Amino acid sequence: IFEAFSNSPPWFMTVSGRVSGAEKGTNENLRPGQEGPFATYLARVVSELQRRHHITFRTLSPVNEPNTDYWFAANTQEGAHWSPGRQAAMIDATAVALADQGLKTTIAAPDETNSLLFIRDWAGYPPATRARIGQLNVHSYGTVHQTAVRDIARVSGIRLWMSENDTPLEKEPEDFDGMPSALAFAEHVIHDLKRLEPSAWVFWQAVETLSARNGAPGSNWGLIKMDLRAPPQ
Repeated sequence: IFEAFSNSPPWFMTVSGRVSGAEKGTNENLRPGQEGPFATYLARVVSELQRRHHITFRTLSPVNEPNTDYWFAANTQEGAHWSPGRQAAMIDATAVALADQGLKTTIAAPDETNSLLFIRDWAGYPPATRARIGQLNVHSYGTVHQTAVRDIARVSGIRLWMSENDTPLEKEPEDFDGMPSALAFAEHVIHDLKRLEPSAWVFWQAVETLSARNGAPGSNWGLIKMDLRAPPQ
C-alpha cells in the first residue's frame, strides 16, 4: 500500500530504516522534513479506502502513544517516538493533506498512552495546531490526571474518546475460568467513565491468540481467546 501511494520508499522516511522506531526509544524516527510525504500517504490511504470500499472515516490519528520511550528498532511492534513539537508538525501536515484530498475526515490526537503524557503533549501544541484537532484521544494505561484531560476536552469543546485499553492483572496467568482480571477490567472501565467522561470507550484487541505456550504462563489480554496459529477449518 505504501509504495502504491507514495513516491518515497518506507526506509527513506525513517532514521533507522524500520517501522518499529529509532535505535533508541527516546529518539524520533521520522526524518526531518518527511511530515508532508507521510501525511500525504495517510490521506491517500483514507481516500482510497473510502472510494474503493465505501468506508467513511470520521477521524484520522497520525500518531499513536507518541511521547513514550518504548518504540525502538529492535521492538516487535510498529511505532515511533514523537516529541510534542514533532507531533504538532505532523498534525499540521495531516490537516493540509486531508484538505488537499478533499476529505471531511478530521484529526484525532494524540492517542497518548496515559493522561499524564496527554497533558504534556497538549501543553506543547501551539493554538493553531489545537484548532486543527477534531477529536481528543487518550489511552488509559495509567490513570493519573484523568480529570485534567476531561477538563481540557470540556474547555476546548472537543469530543474525547478513551481510544485504547486492555487491563489484565499483571502476571496473572492465562485462565479461561478465572475472574480476577475480568473484575479488575470492569472496575477500570467504571473509573475511566467517571473520571474521563469520554464519548466512547474502546477495548484493545478483543480477539487475542492463545499465549500460554511452551511452558510459559501466558496472559489474559483480549476478551476472546483463540489459537490464531491453528490451520483453517
